Amino acid sequence: MCSSIPAYCSPTLRKKERVRIVPYGDNAAFKLGLSSLRVSNLKYLTDGASRVINLSSGQKIFFNHTSEVKIFDFCNETMQMISAAIRVLTEEYLDAEKKRIIHKHLRTVPEEEFRKDITIPPAWVGEIIMDIWEN
Repeated sequence: MCSSIPAYCSPTLRKKERVRIVPYGDNAAFKLGLSSLRVSNLKYLTDGASRVINLSSGQKIFFNHTSEVKIFDFCNETMQMISAAIRVLTEEYLDAEKKRIIHKHLRTVPEEEFRKDITIPPAWVGEIIMDIWEN
């Protein structure tokens, strides 16, 4: 069992909406510092219904339903965001600087949580993460 509830699983949101959300794509890459482009529309995966929330600032928050249940099994929010960011960036866009940033974030992940979470992403993403972890 995970030692803590990740921040993206907000107790208020879970209670009110009875859903889980996780950042993905460019949103995850930006939060990790892998992309300098600030996303104007925030994107999250959810196990609830898909919907769009329009904010007064003109921003939109997209909640896209996913049937990929494993994405909610991460113990560590950092591992989940790294996995999501690598999936959107793909291996060809991971240069030495991005790998250095990912390595810095991986060092904050407790080894027990890392060992559990490394089994969750697709195999090609897991291989990239393991390579960065070991170097």
